[in-house]
Amino acid sequence: MKILTNTLCQHSFCNLFKTGSIGSNYIISFKSIFLGSIYHAVTDIYHNSLKFFVYLFKTPA
Repeated sequence: MKILTNTLCQHSFCNLFKTGSIGSNYIISFKSIFLGSIYHAVTDIYHNSLKFFVYLFKTPA
């Protein structure tokens, strides 16, 4: 309990504004958008190639 008391004395409520400037939200957002866009690009490539072959074989000979 002594360690907890020391940390609470050094970091009180007036120091809460310091945590807002870390910017982890931007890092997480960038990673999720970047990795999500790569996933969707690969999915679109496979989907479009499969769609081409479906339409190719669907037409009458």
